[in-house]
Amino acid sequence: QAVHDGLTGLYSRYMFGELLGRALEHSGRSGLPAALLLIDLDDFKSVNDGHGHHVGDALLKEVARRMRRCLRLSDVLARLGGDEFAVLLPELTDPDDATRVAEKLVQALVQPWRQQHHELSPGASIGIVLLPRDGRDADTLMRRADMAMYRAKEAGRGGYAVYDAEMSRRMEDKLRLQARLKQALQAADGGGLSLHYQPQVAARGGQVVALEALLRWQDAELGEVSPARFVPV
Repeated sequence: QAVHDGLTGLYSRYMFGELLGRALEHSGRSGLPAALLLIDLDDFKSVNDGHGHHVGDALLKEVARRMRRCLRLSDVLARLGGDEFAVLLPELTDPDDATRVAEKLVQALVQPWRQQHHELSPGASIGIVLLPRDGRDADTLMRRADMAMYRAKEAGRGGYAVYDAEMSRRMEDKLRLQARLKQALQAADGGGLSLHYQPQVAARGGQVVALEALLRWQDAELGEVSPARFVPV
């Protein structure tokens, strides 16, 4: 029970972490790269909400079967929890093999699945990291695979993304922006946040008929921050 998922029979999060640590050590000794693929089903919550958890559980079992058919016997497949899975591809002769496996998984999962009167197309988004290139410990690799997976979701779902250093830079920028914005909202002086009003004037008569209220931010550390950056945050 500690090392396997009770629903799908795949490795558990705990066991996957152990195997990922061993793969890092082996890759360092052998010089052969390995890859970690983090897989998240697209819109799985709507399956549970719309069809019931028994259908959701059956779909997770089907997803596990489909992914296993795409992998080598030496590859590791785990269910981390909920609708999140992970694949470890050890001893890759070509790093591009990781993207080829991701393409196979995406294609396998997007195929319609029928059970009784239900027909669903699971779909998944996949984040890819290479080891040891993208991290020297399991936590870093998982975090960066998560960044890549969310990049795949932002790109429209049903695809994959490979981690690059720019993703970390953007995440650090977002976290710094969040921290500074939180301080600005709590500051008694407004923290550099100010409202500017853009009037709408009637061409006939010149009367101001409406106003658009625009938020502007001049931060002490970040300087002038564009609304395009801070409004989404």
